Amino acid sequence: MKHASTMARSVSAAAALLIACTIYAPAARAQDNGQQVVYEGTVTVAVEDDFERGRATRRYFIDESNLGRRFELKVNQAQGDKLRTGARIRVRGNAAGNALSADPAADAVTVLAEPLAAAPLTARKAVVLLVDIRDSTGAVQTVSANCDGAAAKSRGK
Repeated sequence: MKHASTMARSVSAAAALLIACTIYAPAARAQDNGQQVVYEGTVTVAVEDDFERGRATRRYFIDESNLGRRFELKVNQAQGDKLRTGARIRVRGNAAGNALSADPAADAVTVLAEPLAAAPLTARKAVVLLVDIRDSTGAVQTVSANCDGAAAKSRGK
């Protein structure tokens, strides 16, 4: 009798496990495959240079406006050719994890606004550090008020 009760519990536990796997496995697979989305945001284009192999790779990222998340954007070459850093875009595709794969259709990536041109710089600031220099003969060449231009500037020349 005790053996039958233990056997019934084991069968019940196995059935519950089977049901749970049947219900949750498709949901887990769907999450791995991602979901169809339409996101809008600002694109960033990064170029990775591989000097050893003599090639460069462009990588694209979208900072999605509503979610406040960054996704690596997977696009085909035709879609990537029209993307510039700072452009506002809309992408229709499949999001999985931190990646967004654009649908292959030409209209899956739409440029909503071109990037703003950088404002011209009217003034630049620089820091100059003057140090003593040791030349190839070992002589130390020091910076002095006579040669650094500061004295001439202070005298109004």
